[in-house]
Parts: sequence; structure tokens; C-alpha cells
Amino acid sequence: MSNHGTTSKGNVRRAIILAAGESKRTRPLTNHRPKPLIPLLGKPLLAHILDTLVGIADRVTLVVGYRAEAIATTFGSTYRGMGLDYVHQQVVNGTAGALLAVGPISEPFLLLYGDNLIAREDVLGVCRQPDTLAGLHVSDARAFGVLQIADGSVRGILEKPEHPPENALANPGIFHFSADAATLVRQISPSPRANWN
Repeated sequence: MSNHGTTSKGNVRRAIILAAGESKRTRPLTNHRPKPLIPLLGKPLLAHILDTLVGIADRVTLVVGYRAEAIATTFGSTYRGMGLDYVHQQVVNGTAGALLAVGPISEPFLLLYGDNLIAREDVLGVCRQPDTLAGLHVSDARAFGVLQIADGSVRGILEKPEHPPENALANPGIFHFSADAATLVRQISPSPRANWN
């Protein structure tokens, strides 16, 4: 490992997966189970995300809320050689709120959404340097968070804009942060949707 917790192959020690939301839009599939446990090709959605991290992360923190016990019972304390731990987000209030629930983080980390299928190549791509995130071209960005880019850097994420800009890049929820991001998140203000993002 390098001093930054990242190797040239993109390995990081820590990943955080956000899996606390109730996901009302996926009812009735989520009436009695959390969205990360919806079966897909013979296993839970979250298992596909964890499979992507094998050989990349050593430890995964799952931020849970809605039906948290079902996730913990399904996955336990290890998954394919990765240690798993669980943090309960008491108030589900967005990405920044979830990071605040995790508490102090002293190393670079991946941050992923627990309800998005992701490609291993995209995860490795953001791991090449800290403070990087993926962007995804979509035909209609109104259902996504849209990256606000200025001078080649992401300055914000506009959630589900009614009129997204042309050639908007959607946020697929693949982030690689340096350790100080967990401290800087305290400076973020809630979005107009009353969530921390």
C-alpha cells in the first residue's frame, strides 16, 4: 500500500456502501425487505456490489436503516474475504448524513450506493487517484443527480433537475475520497430536497 491507501492497481482498504433508504418507488418489492436485498440473477443486489469489491477493498462498512437486521442477517461479518461492519443511520437524510453517521475515517475510502449495479472497471477507474467520482452519460438526466462541472472539476451535484443541461453527466454513485473528505462533509449544507447530499 502507498501512503495514500491506494496502490497502482486501485486497491483501497476501506469501502462504505449506503444501504439505509426505504425506497418507496420500488414497492411492493420493498414492503418487507430493503432494496439491497431484492434478488437479481439468483442473489441479492447488494451481493453483486460486494462481488465487485473483491480484491479491491479489505473492509466494507454498510450504512443501514430500513430493515437493517435483514441485511446483517443475510451477510454477517464477512463476505468473500472482506470484513463487514454495520452502522445504523438513525435519520436517513442523504449521502453526507450517512457519512456523518459512520463517524471519523482515517484513510482513503470508496463510497458506493447500495442500490446501483456497478462495473468493476468503473470502480478501478476512480481508485486511480483520490477525490474522484464517476460520471455517466444518460439520455434523460431528470431522474438522476447531475454533476455540476466547472473548470474540469465537480463543484456540486444537482438532484433530479427538471431541466438538466445538455450532455449532462449523471452521478452513478461511485466515489473515491481521501480521508479528509469525512471531515469536510460537515461543511455541506442540506439540499433543497431537505437532504444532505
